[in-house]
Parts: sequence; structure tokens; C-alpha cells
Amino acid sequence: NRLSQLLQLILEPSREEDAEVRLRLQRLADWGTTTVYPLLLHLLDRRARGIATNDETSSSMLIVESYLVRRVLIGRATGNLNRILLRATPEISGKQPADTALRKYLSTGRKFFATDEQVRASARTTAFYYSGRSPQRKLILSWLEDTYGSKEPVDPGQCTIEHILPQTLTPSWRAMLRSDLSPEENFNEIYESLVHTIGNLTLTGHNSSLGNKPFSAKAAAFLKSGFQMNMEVAESEEWNRGAILGRAERLAERAIHYW
Repeated sequence: NRLSQLLQLILEPSREEDAEVRLRLQRLADWGTTTVYPLLLHLLDRRARGIATNDETSSSMLIVESYLVRRVLIGRATGNLNRILLRATPEISGKQPADTALRKYLSTGRKFFATDEQVRASARTTAFYYSGRSPQRKLILSWLEDTYGSKEPVDPGQCTIEHILPQTLTPSWRAMLRSDLSPEENFNEIYESLVHTIGNLTLTGHNSSLGNKPFSAKAAAFLKSGFQMNMEVAESEEWNRGAILGRAERLAERAIHYW
């Protein structure tokens, strides 16, 4: 009966009284995986028994969120995730703070808790558009938007992921992409290595109307966007390899700082 009340908090985070714990529970609920339930139950149970504080509990949940997000950022498959998280529970015991124990457990062995350097490298090369599940990719982009301190909350359900450099190239887009390529570089290879990376992706509610319009038209639309990450794109004079990789690096630093 006691555990069922804790499970109700996991299923309905709005019932949680502590704001930070409530935020962490809501984010993990939005992530859409039940594999975290046993671990979350254990963390909440420790708090209920007076072994852990609210801060320790929310910090532990942020580590779980960080672990899940970083795996998607580096394009790691979800294989063994259920077993890894289930085995985390017995690692959190005794007097050691839960967040300390959990971070240590997830950071050892072949659990693929991506390092900062792996996140930086993957932001430039990983086809983020095909990493994880579509709702999770939108969540990561919306959570990154939150780090800009935007006053307009992002509803991922009302947005789609937009390829800034489009999936269907026009002559003007080809010319812009070629602007910082050397003659000996293979255009198609460079294009394929960039188009699906996080540096070339954003959120918009106007995906169908933007399509493969010239960058100048997209930039004009982004200037009117309520999303700060789009305003940043609109400030670029052109959208080529340098701009895409530069944005990938900036987003990676935001991700590393937050997660």
C-alpha cells in the first residue's frame, strides 16, 4: 500500500509537493519509459523512510535524466537499458548519498553514460534526427530551449523538428553549402554528414510552410519565432558547414552544462 502511493506520484507527478522533485518526475514521465519505475520507487521510498532528502532525491532523478539524454545525444541504442536501471537499485543503499552512488554506478563498466567529450564529438557527427524515439528527440530540443530562459514555454506536441539545411536541396541551398567547401571535397558526403545532426535541427510550428525555402526566408520566419534557439539561427548570415558545426558545438555545451 505504501509503495502504491509512491507509484501514484510517478504516474501523476502533479501530486508531488516538492517543486524540484515534481519537475524531475514530470520530465521522466514525459520521456515515456517504464524502465525507470523500479529505480524511482526506490528513490522515493528512501525519501519516505527519512534516509534521503528532497534535494538528494531530485539530484538522483536528474542523473537518470542526464543518463538517458546523453545516450540519445551520442546515438546509443536502448539495448540493456532495462537491466542497467534495474540493477542500479541495490547499488543505492546504506548511508552513501543516493545521487553519489547512482552516478558512480552509471559511470562504470559498459553502461555508456556519455562523457562530455563524447557529447561534443557526437553533436558534430551523430545523425540525431534518427537517434532515440521521435518524442524523445523533440523533448531534448525543447529542454535545450528551456536553457535559454525563454518566457514562452515549448509544447513539443505542437511542434515538429525542422531541418534548417533542408532534406531536398535547391540550387540556392547547394550554392550556400558549397561556400565553405574546398574543390576536392565530396559535396554529397559533406551534405549527408551534416543534414541530420543536431546543429542543423530545430523546433518550429511551421515546418510544412518552411520546407526547402531559401535560408533568407527561413531566417525571417525564425526572427518572429518565440523560440530563442531559432532567433540565434536567424542571426547567421548564411547556413553552411561552418554555421551548422558552430551551432552543434554551442548546443553541446548547453547540454553538457545542464545534463
